[in-house]
Amino acid sequence: MTYAWTPPPGTGHSLLPIGHHFDLVQAPLTTGMHLLRDTFCDAMIANPETGHCTWLIPVGHAKRSPWSYARLTRYVQVATSGQALIPHTDRTAGPGPHWVRPAGAQGSPRYLACAITLAGDLAPATLTTCGPLPIRCVCGGPVYRDEATPGTETDGSEYLMHPACAQQATATNTARVGGRRRA
Repeated sequence: MTYAWTPPPGTGHSLLPIGHHFDLVQAPLTTGMHLLRDTFCDAMIANPETGHCTWLIPVGHAKRSPWSYARLTRYVQVATSGQALIPHTDRTAGPGPHWVRPAGAQGSPRYLACAITLAGDLAPATLTTCGPLPIRCVCGGPVYRDEATPGTETDGSEYLMHPACAQQATATNTARVGGRRRA
């Protein structure tokens, strides 16, 4: 599916509202450059001064697959409101934010990336450039191994969990075992 939106023409920048024409996904610049070099084909905004890169995605698309982005939250931010400094179409070099396209990209650039493809490609690129991705906690949210606590779920299975989830699971299991013993 093609998403039609184009930044203003010229070589300047414009401060544009996030959530009107696009939502925004931001990652470390090293991750973005790795992704452009290896897999991704949509235009990216690079900002060497801040060390970040940005992709614009269609409004509302980040919410359609929340786990895809939730598991990257240590390194990747998603914005659905606020404002962003967006380079104009012909701004392809610094200083400041500018558009970058993969080497060999042909035709007119696509300024709005497919959110699902981006999230899928960001996961291995983030793993390569930033470190391990989280696992899914019993609550459904992401938990990084270095922040996880072992816990036992109500079925007796052991999992790595958020500390609060492990505490709650322990309390729930103790109450159930205690309840059965009294019965």
